Amino acid sequence: MVDTDLSRLLGALYRMDDGVSVKKITYNGNEYTWNSNGESSGSNWESQGNALVSSLATDITTAYQTNPSDLGTLDLKINDTDVTLTCTITA
Repeated sequence: MVDTDLSRLLGALYRMDDGVSVKKITYNGNEYTWNSNGESSGSNWESQGNALVSSLATDITTAYQTNPSDLGTLDLKINDTDVTLTCTITA
C-alpha cells in the first residue's frame, strides 16, 4: 500500500506540468530523473535503472521492521529544495 501511495504522489510531481517544475529528485545521494519510457502508471523516477518508489518503500519497510512505532522521516531534494516526508502508520 505504501508503494502505491508514494507512486501516485511522485508521479503527480512530474505530471502536474509534464516535468516543467520538477526536473530531478535526489534521495540517499542518488539523483532520480523521469524516465519518459517507463512503464509504471504511477512514478517513473529512476536512477541507473532503479526506481525511486522502490528505494523509498524498502527504507520504510526496514524502518517498520526495526521499530514499528517510529518510522522516522525520508529526506528528499526536489530540484534544489529540501523536502522531508514524515512516515506514520495508523491502524
